[in-house]
Amino acid sequence: MKNLEKEIQDVIEQRNLFDRSEKILVALSGGADSVALLRLLLALGYDCGAAHCNFHLRGGESLRDEQFVVGLCRKLHVELHKTDFDTRQYATAQHQSIEMAARELRYAYFSRLQREWGYARIAVAHHQNDNAETVMVNLMRGTGLKGLTGMKYRNGDIVRPLLGIPKNAILAYLEELGQDFVEDSSNREADVVRNKIRLQIMPLMREVNPSVEKSIQQTVDHLGELETYFRSAVARDIDSIAERPKGLLLKINVERLMQNGSSHLLLFEMLYPLGFNSAQIDSIYHSLGHTGAMFKSGQAQLLIDREDILLRSLDEDPEREVAIIPPAEARLGECRIKLSVMERHELAMVPKEARRVAVDADKLAMILTLRYVRHGERFQPYGMKGRKLVSDYLTDVKMSRFEKQKQCVVCSEDEIVWLVGQRVDQRFAVTPETRTILLMEMC
Repeated sequence: MKNLEKEIQDVIEQRNLFDRSEKILVALSGGADSVALLRLLLALGYDCGAAHCNFHLRGGESLRDEQFVVGLCRKLHVELHKTDFDTRQYATAQHQSIEMAARELRYAYFSRLQREWGYARIAVAHHQNDNAETVMVNLMRGTGLKGLTGMKYRNGDIVRPLLGIPKNAILAYLEELGQDFVEDSSNREADVVRNKIRLQIMPLMREVNPSVEKSIQQTVDHLGELETYFRSAVARDIDSIAERPKGLLLKINVERLMQNGSSHLLLFEMLYPLGFNSAQIDSIYHSLGHTGAMFKSGQAQLLIDREDILLRSLDEDPEREVAIIPPAEARLGECRIKLSVMERHELAMVPKEARRVAVDADKLAMILTLRYVRHGERFQPYGMKGRKLVSDYLTDVKMSRFEKQKQCVVCSEDEIVWLVGQRVDQRFAVTPETRTILLMEMC
């Protein structure tokens, strides 16, 4: 018993997880792992509170778990925070799996308790077996080095003091204490990936190596050290081939990428954190010569544009538009404009710059609109007789598809007055007969 307590104390000190002056919030499900974590930290003299979430996913078992936790905290004189979630409803609303929804709800609740009650760290009871399962899950799904390093002893304010402890040592500790706990019956059903690994794959691996979890943990520790070095090298290489210009997540130069001997690896390291999976990244890599190819993840949209790979966030709404009654200022996304009304004689010279233009105000409707350009729209560029597809005009000035999609226009009754930052429409141009001018400027 004392050996495990000493081992945990050494981990806390060596990895600087927390100190004795800090309050620790223990995530307490009532299962063996979280109960052991709470008992260990109390035995070591730490000031602990506990948090329990009832996800209402297992009928009577969920209520049983809550009642057990209430009784345990009362017996140990530990302050308990508990809450209930309609997890299935939340998962449906957020289009998430039950597992992901429960995780999101749980950690959001822990963070709120931390802020409101002054807890320094949130301690969770993941152990050596859990980490081995996590590595196996990541390995089968396809992952980079980060996925093979598994969970961390400390991730922000989340700490895992038991991460190097095998499950059998945890159970032996509870048995010595005479401490009971509850069991989640769903853990015995091989119906999800992690359970299949725990119940079917890991037992087979133990037949080859009875200490397989320990071996995986040792590998994880080595890879963690390697990852620190690797991240530094990768960051240097990425800085040499990629920029982060305004309006884009990344702009990657294809030629410089391909000159690097680890081009596929670098592409993976840049795209995987943005939600692109291994198969997509392979497809992107093999499409680098195809200008106009587009790919999408849950977080970003990627465009191969001539010599560059462009990535932008998916959070913009191309249908949005802004009504304007001049004089006024308006903004749509990154586009900001100022509109001023004046008499013709107040303007010494009619501006014809791309970012500052003037049109005949009397030819305009009272309410103008700032919006993104639409597919198939035409306008008559200033100085030309005929009308031209806006998309063709933007291609002529070498705009990428991303830039085209973000191109704003000022319209009067759905007729383009100004292709913002480019040209005004000839039909609204200032003439010798113009009396009132609308001055439009980018700001």
